[in-house]
Amino acid sequence: TRRLRITRTEVLLGLIMLSTSLGEGAANDWLAVALVDERAAPAAVGALTLAGFNITMAIGRFAGGPLIARFGRVAALRTSGIVAAAGIVALCLIPSTAVAFAGAAAWGLGLAIIFPSAISAAGETPGRASQAIATVSTIGYGGFLLGAPLIGTLAHAIPLMDALLVVAAFAILVVVLAPHARERRGGSEASAALAAGAPTGSET
Repeated sequence: TRRLRITRTEVLLGLIMLSTSLGEGAANDWLAVALVDERAAPAAVGALTLAGFNITMAIGRFAGGPLIARFGRVAALRTSGIVAAAGIVALCLIPSTAVAFAGAAAWGLGLAIIFPSAISAAGETPGRASQAIATVSTIGYGGFLLGAPLIGTLAHAIPLMDALLVVAAFAILVVVLAPHARERRGGSEASAALAAGAPTGSET
């Protein structure tokens, strides 16, 4: 019974994951729309900006492992949150095509490692790795469901570009909560395996 209880750390890791899934969903659903509808950018610019977001996210996912190993998960998450927030704020507040490309790239790069890092941290929970991963994932995936309607609802009251600034606030939340994802002694091997998508002893 005690082992099945959700811990505070699991909830906070879930919020970290929710923040990045919300940001990813918001970008895929609203980024191109905001540029085309509010700034009258050509459709090609909206598509290329979204493509840049997804490309830098993919690059960050591949490159993130060595950076986390060198600097630690907390420092990597804090840096990631700051980079994502800065990119979003620049994109939303500066009406420039070049800034839009750079901001979207920073947005994607910043979010890239947050999701797998939260999963890895959950996998290091002593004695209940599988339960912790399930809990954190359940909370985190809610961001994909929450992001689009949240931004859409706000866009009825304020400009869509201003509504997207909410995503920057969630990126800052990652910075604040990052210490809860620090590496646990004895869990590094499981963490690395989870980040790479390999099975661990807790999953068998």
